[in-house]
Amino acid sequence: MAFNNKEASLAIPLFSPVIVPMAQSFGPVLAQLTSSPTIRRGAEIALKQLENLSPPLMKQVLPLVEQLPPLYFELANGRDDFVPRPEETRRLIKSYYGVSRNLLVKFKDDTIDETPVLAQILSFESAVSSSLDMSVRALPGDHGLPLQQV
Repeated sequence: MAFNNKEASLAIPLFSPVIVPMAQSFGPVLAQLTSSPTIRRGAEIALKQLENLSPPLMKQVLPLVEQLPPLYFELANGRDDFVPRPEETRRLIKSYYGVSRNLLVKFKDDTIDETPVLAQILSFESAVSSSLDMSVRALPGDHGLPLQQV
């Protein structure tokens, strides 16, 4: 597993000053548009057409695009960070993570990677630290590499 659990404002450039306010200002308009069955059906048909006509790269991107509307509405409704927050994630790992054999993958050019933090928590503070069998591998690539299916 690769690991990043930074606050959204630290992980995504311009998240707090630009993206959140923009989502909140356009939220009401998009809510009205998406409440229309006709518009929803048209969007579904358009996505299906894109799936059928698009090159392989677009077929990989479309599942990501389909995730954007729910995320956008969460931002428009006031969410301003990832859930769970980093402190809660660390607490959950310390208390409940029970897999003793782990492969942690760090991408060499991933500027928001926190694999060393996870390795430390697993090694010294987790429920499995006494029986931990952990390997850490560094691979070429960046944070977006796992999204690419070559």
